Amino acid sequence: MEIRVFNDFVSRPIGRGRVYEMKLDDGCARVTNFVFDRGFVINFFDMSTAYFTNQDRIGSMNYLMINATLMGRYVARQENSIRSRIQGMGIIHHPSSRREHIRIPTMRYIGLSIGLDLNGFRPIGLDDLPDVSVVLDNICARYRMDSMDPFILDNDMMMELYALKSLLDDPDSVDDDVVAVLVSDLVRRLYESDGPRFSEIRGSEDTRLEDELYSRIMFDLGVVPSINGICEEIGADKYGISRGFKKVYGDTPYSLQRHYRLITAGSRMLLGERSMKAVSESAGYGKENKFATAFRKEFGFRPKHFDKEFGNPLVTPNRSG
Repeated sequence: MEIRVFNDFVSRPIGRGRVYEMKLDDGCARVTNFVFDRGFVINFFDMSTAYFTNQDRIGSMNYLMINATLMGRYVARQENSIRSRIQGMGIIHHPSSRREHIRIPTMRYIGLSIGLDLNGFRPIGLDDLPDVSVVLDNICARYRMDSMDPFILDNDMMMELYALKSLLDDPDSVDDDVVAVLVSDLVRRLYESDGPRFSEIRGSEDTRLEDELYSRIMFDLGVVPSINGICEEIGADKYGISRGFKKVYGDTPYSLQRHYRLITAGSRMLLGERSMKAVSESAGYGKENKFATAFRKEFGFRPKHFDKEFGNPLVTPNRSG
């Protein structure tokens, strides 16, 4: 059960699958493919090249794909359509053979693609839901599958996706059960959500300054940025670029960076980090009380109540399946 990626990628095996790498003049593209026994695969994308063309030859596998952008911006041209996905957006689709011309206008692009085998996915902890085939059919119907319309991922989904990324960053020590629980809970949240909120952001005119500002503030979430200083360095008017930034990325620079610092903190707590000092510092807060206040303002509950309010699937007693 492997998603094969062809083109100019050079591949090598890892414990759970393969790593595909393509080096170009201006950077590289890496896809790490993980295969799990419970009927799902995960592709971890990390791309730092501005342009490349990719063709996936998937074959006839009966999969539901959940693609999520965790960092950066991705603009893909396929035939006569252009799609732009920013951090916090996802799409749901069936895999198919297609050729895409891809542009990464930010310093890097990081994303996850989770493939669920429609005939073999065996989730953990979803015994209270209908049969898995009914659940997946419901998700397909509500999320405009195959329209490729990007939807906005809820905060709880992003925390789980960031937690998955953290686990996959070390491919030699991946805990299969923990990954399976998180993937299963993500499916639950998609199924039980009130419905997708589709993004109105479509591709764009010249956004070089906005993309440069994004790259400067979003790839080190442990540091609170100096927007004024960055604007001086790149020769941008602070107020003008903030308006343009919000059109491209959906929020103001400082607010977006703060939001994802807190999302990352939530993902650490999801995986069991209980030192509020460590969590606070990782999110760029020197004082725990300031972190707790910001977290509550952003998500509606205090960090000390995280497991209960979030519904942390990793601390529930039943992880059998």
